Amino acid sequence: MDAAGAYAVGLLNAANSNYRGNTKTIEKARYNYLYSSATNPNYTANGFFYLSVSFPMASYAENLLTLAEADFRANGLNAGLTRLNAYRTYMAAGGYIGSAYLTAGSYKYDPYVATDFNAGGIENLSGALAPDRALLREIMEERYVSFIGQVEGYNDTRRIFKETDIRVPVPPNAGTQFPQRFLYPQTEIDLNKSSPNPIPGLFAPTPVNQ
Repeated sequence: MDAAGAYAVGLLNAANSNYRGNTKTIEKARYNYLYSSATNPNYTANGFFYLSVSFPMASYAENLLTLAEADFRANGLNAGLTRLNAYRTYMAAGGYIGSAYLTAGSYKYDPYVATDFNAGGIENLSGALAPDRALLREIMEERYVSFIGQVEGYNDTRRIFKETDIRVPVPPNAGTQFPQRFLYPQTEIDLNKSSPNPIPGLFAPTPVNQ
């Protein structure tokens, strides 16, 4: 793992212009739990990437945020907001952040209200989005920073790649295209008779994401 140039560093570091914190959100504890510097993940004792810290395969946080996105898409802003605030209540109690990093004043996740997503609100300062889309953008961004180091952040990015108004605008580390799939290893091609022919390229969206 390497954090050099990682988009998430800027989202969580208050020193950066794209910091996602606001009057209801302080991300210092989460940043310090995940990163030891702007270029290095936190491999130190009790850090997220320490060798003896359990790594999440599926988590309570992921389930709460999946409910938030699904309830929003099915039932609208108020339903999604209620679910997002349930997640923020969990984070306000420390969430998945290592307890060693939960110092006074280093984290805050106060509940949002619907007007926070109105044009000019703390979660829609530019007014570029309708309130419901601003809420969905926040849910997707919260998913992104909650899945750092996990494949689900990548899965989300390619899943909603065409929703350019709300997806996290992660730039490619190299080139100008965002990879849409993992490469097929030669062993898979040799042994799995269901492998597509021809083998699709790295930047070809998977059928479910087209």
